[in-house]
Amino acid sequence: MYHVNRYSRGVWPESMSFNDEGYGPIPSKWKGKCQANAGIPCNRKLIGARYYIKGYAAHIGKRHFNKSMENARDYEGHGSHTLSTAGGNFVRGATVFGVANGTVKGGAPRARLASYKVCWPPNKYIIYGGCADADTLKAIDRAIHDRVDVLSISLGGHSADYFSDALSIGTFHAVKNGIAVVCSGGNEGPDYQTVTNISPWIFTVGASTIDRKLVTNVLLRNGERLRGSSLTKPLPEDKFYPLITAEQAKSSNATIDDAMLCKNGTLNPKKVKGKILVCLGIGYEADRLRRGHIASVAGAVGIILCNAKNSSSEIPSDYHLLPAAHLNYTDCLSPDITAPGVGIIAAFTEVKPTLGLNFDHRITPYYILQARTRDNRASPMVDDVGKKANPFSYGAGHMRPNRAMDPGLVYDLTISDYLNLLCAIGYNQTMISKFSGGPYKCPHDPVAKANGSLSSSLLLNFNYPSITVPNITSEVTVTRRVKNVGTPGKYEARLRQPRGFLATVEPTSLTFKEAGQEQTFKLTLKANKKNSPSPPRSLNDYSSMYSFGELLWSDGSHHVRSPIVVSAAA
Repeated sequence: MYHVNRYSRGVWPESMSFNDEGYGPIPSKWKGKCQANAGIPCNRKLIGARYYIKGYAAHIGKRHFNKSMENARDYEGHGSHTLSTAGGNFVRGATVFGVANGTVKGGAPRARLASYKVCWPPNKYIIYGGCADADTLKAIDRAIHDRVDVLSISLGGHSADYFSDALSIGTFHAVKNGIAVVCSGGNEGPDYQTVTNISPWIFTVGASTIDRKLVTNVLLRNGERLRGSSLTKPLPEDKFYPLITAEQAKSSNATIDDAMLCKNGTLNPKKVKGKILVCLGIGYEADRLRRGHIASVAGAVGIILCNAKNSSSEIPSDYHLLPAAHLNYTDCLSPDITAPGVGIIAAFTEVKPTLGLNFDHRITPYYILQARTRDNRASPMVDDVGKKANPFSYGAGHMRPNRAMDPGLVYDLTISDYLNLLCAIGYNQTMISKFSGGPYKCPHDPVAKANGSLSSSLLLNFNYPSITVPNITSEVTVTRRVKNVGTPGKYEARLRQPRGFLATVEPTSLTFKEAGQEQTFKLTLKANKKNSPSPPRSLNDYSSMYSFGELLWSDGSHHVRSPIVVSAAA
């Protein structure tokens, strides 16, 4: 298997995550290579590295580009981190600044990897850096030619029409060539309608937490223990230190708001020295680390960062320069609720200080980047602000890789299915040809002709695992097709009814006699307006107008789940 990572920004080949010990010869089907001037030594694990810059250089002007970085190396860490998360080798004894010791590995640790660098870091001329569509499309074309099996892509902007989205068009051609495409869902949650890379031929993955806890306890003199998180070594356990809030420690000319954010110049070192300082923990990672640095300079022996009352419930594990703990807002009031924040430890660049901050010169080869329908305690999953999550947040649920190796049934889709979907949403022949590569005749659809494309049977019956039907007036029936990819068996249907609707499935059982056999079923949804959800009160309450249910097919050992999302016509 070959994974391809293309997002900022290249790869750090010296990482042990890309070590090829124990690998045999590179398969003959592989047509890729490490580009001659890419600055990357290939091996039997990391079998390809290329970079693409012409589109980006044309956009910003060649004179604004740092020539020394014109290669496939990773100068920021994100590329190595995401590539090793996807397919990094087993590495024992990995730590982040001496904390969180253990074995790291990617999702497919024995996969062979290739990196296609298309994103470029900021410089004194370009504040944010970026990725050009022309370079992205060129890299996808090359990956197709190189015969990759999987494209793992961690880039994207705001969602756009498929026809206007280079990534949608490029990945369609990859799928046409038998390549599975997996993309990140973006970093803009937990608000609704913020997911990106939503083309149906892309396997879009949102970020969720896992059950590893990077715990830092705060022990009070009265014996209470507050549970927080960080990646710093603790203070000595045989000594208590006085606590002081940043408000109590503020300098005479500072405002309370600025002091609680521990801004530079707002603290009185005489009040802070020898104490543990409590500051607000809101903002980006760099903001939080800067507060730790300012606390250290002021003479604090440690820092506690607290979430604000109305902020996220996430408690991230940061790498402070002094002993630290990040607590949830409720933990700062009473120690009875915990919401540990966790991250993924993976390979990182060692070309410069890890965090890129002028006061922090530490380098680490491994680093955490902060980023089923119930959690590991069998409680409902919650979103970033602690509210009960729904399929708009987690899709079909949390990925369970071992079970995914033997799913039992799959909802199979062909290129014709995708092209028919484009027909259903109103694309003309010129637009469709950008995806199909030539003329494509849309099938006759009498429902669409009579009622408009949004009520098209092609759209309703698109063989997607999730079932979403908005604006139901009375009754709607959708058809789905499942393929058996396991052993022969009988699957029984179980339904969790969406509130305000009656869902029925026909037939209620499916029998498969062999692998590869397909069966169809129909799901009928009837609206009951008296019990239907109310219109949304705000954009952030968008899900209140929808009802959520579930269809589950099971033979006792396999559980094939489809979320149902419906709304009634106003």
